[in-house]
Amino acid sequence: MDRNLKLGLFGSVADCSSRVCRSAVATEARINGEQVPVLRISRAYCIELKKVVSIAQARREFFALESPIEEFHFVCDSLACIDHGVRISGVNYRVLAKDEPKYKAAHYKRLDPHFPGCTWQTPLAVIETKDPLDRQTIRRKLNDLIDAFDPAPVASDDVASPTAGSTPDADGTTRRTRSTRSAEISHHPGKTRTRDFERLVDSYLDARSQLTPAQFDSLMLDIVGIGSMRLKDYFKHVAWTKVGSHSRSVLFGGARVDKRFKTGIRLHFFDSIEGLDLKLFIPYAQLDAYRFRNYIRQPLEEVEKSGGYLTVYALGNIAMSKFGHYELNVPELRGLVIRMKPRAAPRPQGASAAST
Repeated sequence: MDRNLKLGLFGSVADCSSRVCRSAVATEARINGEQVPVLRISRAYCIELKKVVSIAQARREFFALESPIEEFHFVCDSLACIDHGVRISGVNYRVLAKDEPKYKAAHYKRLDPHFPGCTWQTPLAVIETKDPLDRQTIRRKLNDLIDAFDPAPVASDDVASPTAGSTPDADGTTRRTRSTRSAEISHHPGKTRTRDFERLVDSYLDARSQLTPAQFDSLMLDIVGIGSMRLKDYFKHVAWTKVGSHSRSVLFGGARVDKRFKTGIRLHFFDSIEGLDLKLFIPYAQLDAYRFRNYIRQPLEEVEKSGGYLTVYALGNIAMSKFGHYELNVPELRGLVIRMKPRAAPRPQGASAAST
């Protein structure tokens, strides 16, 4: 796309760069001839969407398009770069995410050189430490580390009050304002807080894939209305869930498409609870009313064709159904994330369980 055409699509976007991430994880860039740790890009201005988006938002928007396109075009949202059309590349947002041992997280990547003063060129002061559990050491290994999550519904008339010195983004993500930024560039960067459930799930899967067991176990998450707990403890597998104790956790487990009805589609979890089946029914009426419905429909259709299965992550509650099995109820589809789980390759004939 011609750069002049790109710039013509902007209009007034000076306020976009006020929503920058001083708590983003780090990558490296060459500044003054040296490779130094800098903020990893966690947000970019999308020309087609005409707004600043996280990579999780970009992926949902891409699959929600009524008329498919080849790709989105992103540029840096920093004031230093935006008038120059500095391009940013989006990675893995055009494919459905899969729950694999080596999780391929969607992320932004530098494409063009950034201009002096760009937010994403901010050098990070690095504390020399040999502690593998140091949070900043861990942060530099991940694409997006979420420190705080607000599970409250997102609505135009229900926006959580941001913490002092912070600014809420479109997805409910909170970023620190200019008055507090100088302190956050030092050894104690601010926290990344979001209401985007899918972004939290991606952060969890990326951490589980990239970190050592000890590093993953050490990660803490602040949950609004609940308090602080280990990230891994906020995600509860349905096999270990006790009915009545799960409403304040993320529930997850493997499932398959069970049956399509006239009014909706039913998923059947592989694990039972207290000896009873667990199922999830998604009404078509609820799905049709959801803006990002294709983002749920497509993985369901894919696994029906391929014979694979799904990993379901949900903010919901479990209750007994009138049919004698347990039902996972998800009040809002924004609280439902579905990841495809490819069918495992067949074991070579004669291979023992110990060798796999």
